Amino acid sequence: MAIVIKTKNYGIFPETFNIIVSVNSTIIDTLSDVSLESEDSTTLALDWNTTNYPKGNYTISVYIAPLEDEVGTSDNILKIGMVKVTIPGDVNGDFFVNDSDVGQIRLFWQQISPSAPADVDINGDGIVNIKDATQIGINWLQHA
Repeated sequence: MAIVIKTKNYGIFPETFNIIVSVNSTIIDTLSDVSLESEDSTTLALDWNTTNYPKGNYTISVYIAPLEDEVGTSDNILKIGMVKVTIPGDVNGDFFVNDSDVGQIRLFWQQISPSAPADVDINGDGIVNIKDATQIGINWLQHA
């Protein structure tokens, strides 16, 4: 699962910092030595391998420790609630692959992401098509 992080240096000096990414209370990655010039921003991405995580709901947190002389620290932590880990084909997130998921695929058939919701583009190739429907078939009537 891709986690995309956008950060900005609102200060007047160049800064270098670390970004800590956690799932629930477990650190899954630290992006070290991120450097930004004054008023510059960047977008970073990391892949959260959910293979060894039980199916369920998770909270992703992104944290940057306060920098020297930093005054505004309220935006140094971001929590993204209710990220659902389930099985491929469970488009509607009910932990069961069935007709409801097929209906979602039909509704967005041949639409290009992002106009189609990301969870409907099961394989993440940017379009809802037969490859996504195949994932439903592979896990048909399976419970997460």
